[in-house]
Amino acid sequence: RSRGLGDVYTIQLYNQASSLDRNNYVPAGQEEFLAALGVAERLLADGDAMQAEVDESANRLLDAMLAIRFKADKTLLSQLLTQAAALDLSLYTAESVQSFAFAQQEAARIAADQSLTDKEQPVVDAAADALRQAIAGLISRDVLTQGDSAGSGHAGTPRTGEALPAAAAVIFLLAGIFLQKAKRRS
Repeated sequence: RSRGLGDVYTIQLYNQASSLDRNNYVPAGQEEFLAALGVAERLLADGDAMQAEVDESANRLLDAMLAIRFKADKTLLSQLLTQAAALDLSLYTAESVQSFAFAQQEAARIAADQSLTDKEQPVVDAAADALRQAIAGLISRDVLTQGDSAGSGHAGTPRTGEALPAAAAVIFLLAGIFLQKAKRRS
């Protein structure tokens, strides 16, 4: 039997289908895709396959290819989860760690969900954004400690507002000296 136009189409379709990296697709639909790919491969190898079988196989393979969906891109989310896991949470306030932990847990749940397709990318992006904000929102315990000690007044360190009265006193003293010298000259 000679190869017809349907066979050429089926061969091209089969080559394209077999070159797909299935790791880029969600698990749903892959079983049907692999079954259709197997039937097409078998029929293409069979020199006695009927044209109707080859055409039906090509249509089934095309439908299976169209049914599989790309996974959502979780690259940024994974990077943020790695960054979050490396943080020493003992350095931050309990309240900010609590908010962070919730965002981290939700981000981890979404990262583990293998059923999210590229159409659900906004869900992944929202989790990444929430985790990024939670990381940025961590409040260092040192900031609170420094803030408390700044108002206690260490010796030699003027508190806010103390420099102005001292400067005013120096200006008045200099003005008084200037006025006395001016009176003496007159």
